[in-house]
Amino acid sequence: MRRHPGEPGIVYRGTRKAVERTAEFLSRAGVAAAAYHAGLDDALRHDRQEAFRKDAIAVVIATIAFGMGIDKPNVRWVIHADLPRSVEGYYQETGRAARDGEDAEALLLWGPGDIAGLRWHIERTEDPGERERAEARLREILQYAQTSVCRRRQLLAHFAEEHPGGCDRCDVCAGEVAREDLTEEARKLLSAAVRTGERFGAHHLVDIVTGTRTEKVEERGHDSLPTFGVGADHDRGWWLDLARSLEADGCLVRGDGRTAGYSLSTRGRRLLQGKETFLGTIRTGRTASGRTTSSTRKLPFPDTDSDSLPLDGPAQEGLFQVLRQVRKQIAEARSVPPYIIFGDKTLRAMARNRPTDSAGLLRCPGVGDAKLAAYGPLFLTAIREFLQRIE
Repeated sequence: MRRHPGEPGIVYRGTRKAVERTAEFLSRAGVAAAAYHAGLDDALRHDRQEAFRKDAIAVVIATIAFGMGIDKPNVRWVIHADLPRSVEGYYQETGRAARDGEDAEALLLWGPGDIAGLRWHIERTEDPGERERAEARLREILQYAQTSVCRRRQLLAHFAEEHPGGCDRCDVCAGEVAREDLTEEARKLLSAAVRTGERFGAHHLVDIVTGTRTEKVEERGHDSLPTFGVGADHDRGWWLDLARSLEADGCLVRGDGRTAGYSLSTRGRRLLQGKETFLGTIRTGRTASGRTTSSTRKLPFPDTDSDSLPLDGPAQEGLFQVLRQVRKQIAEARSVPPYIIFGDKTLRAMARNRPTDSAGLLRCPGVGDAKLAAYGPLFLTAIREFLQRIE
């Protein structure tokens, strides 16, 4: 939020309680944030939605109920502060940013507690078919969050579309996710799966390789296996991450049903036999609380119609904020959302090109003769006054 001062953004949380708690936290930190969830009365939800649409408030903390049908193209960032329930939901919610084609950023924060919470709800789903579908959706979103493959490639593959990778926009392609050869560690886990008949899930396999003598391990004699304790140099969380990465990479395959164990795929067997290598991830974005970050960003449009050298970064941002205030004042006077006046893309172009006459203003995208006549004098005056102050 400090990187996007005053710019519209949405924080998605998984529960109403988390929404209220986050809104309170941000308010204490000096961020004007409004909570939005189904537990609020209709009038209050409508007022907050309209305030956000008209830029009267910049930040909304919401459950997934927020955002449907809102025509607001200038959302600059979206945060998921809990693991989404599905790839489809995540794709839809992040898609509420950058509809004007300008730069935007998406951030996903998640941790083991999110998985446990989602599974708690899944286990209480009465319909067996829906339970299986919910478990499949959880596996898919974990695969998206945990693997070191270009995130654009992953998203499009989920919807049966191809992308070569190397988008230069996600944390993977930006080098925020380091990779190392974890072939030997992977083979230890795969060996434990084979030696136990490929019938057990991640937690039991991790108990074996970490040398944890649980009742289940001892009663099956798995504490006498050659792989028992071979991975004691890493903790359980590390091995569980590795198991999920092997599943996401297609080396381990989970059987039908939530409690079904892992079996090895053809690639997994080749890896176990030393015919394949496995590159795992070391995420540099892990937070102090142990939650992991995954991020994507959309790149800004290039500056193609500037008549002279642009302002430096702070000055350009300062002019953009001045223009936002002008836009907001006009929008309030006309009782319309700010983007109806000009979109962020247009204001960014004004801040880059700093036109001081009508001809220059017309070269900015989104400025036509009608808007030039209606709003041009106010924006040109603001630009001229700003330039005079910094000279």
